[in-house]
Amino acid sequence: MGEKIKKIVKILYILAILILVCVFFIAFNYAKDTLATKEITYNEFINLLEKKQVSKVVIENENLIITPSENNEEYKGKTLFTANINDRNLISKLKEANVKFEWKNTKDNSINIISFWWVIPLVIIFFIWKYIKLKKENKYLLAQIKELTEKKDINIINDEKSENK
Repeated sequence: MGEKIKKIVKILYILAILILVCVFFIAFNYAKDTLATKEITYNEFINLLEKKQVSKVVIENENLIITPSENNEEYKGKTLFTANINDRNLISKLKEANVKFEWKNTKDNSINIISFWWVIPLVIIFFIWKYIKLKKENKYLLAQIKELTEKKDINIINDEKSENK
């Protein structure tokens, strides 16, 4: 009985470690994203354009993803974003400032997000659990087979002894 409890505790430790690894992975990615990106107002974006401190803009449905130029010390190494307010003069302003720009039609696909961050780790944990359970069942079956063969050997020996008498 004590051995079963030890195995259960070991499995719980493994599951706890896996859950902690997933939580740390999510937290690390969130921290990395918040350090590498910064939201600015549309007016700040226009000011950066006028000062020629923007090198590239990706126009999405809801946001403008802005890459500052190398001479921009304030936002060096960060990716900026602001709301896309559908400014009719934006393209001409970007051309005037010699900024590279592209348009991406992005859709928030919540199914992909959910499957990546929740379903896949759960599936991995499930398969690890099934593997451990299968391993445990195999040991149990091997023990039963060993016990049956020992009983059979004892019965054969007893039969031989009774025949010799």
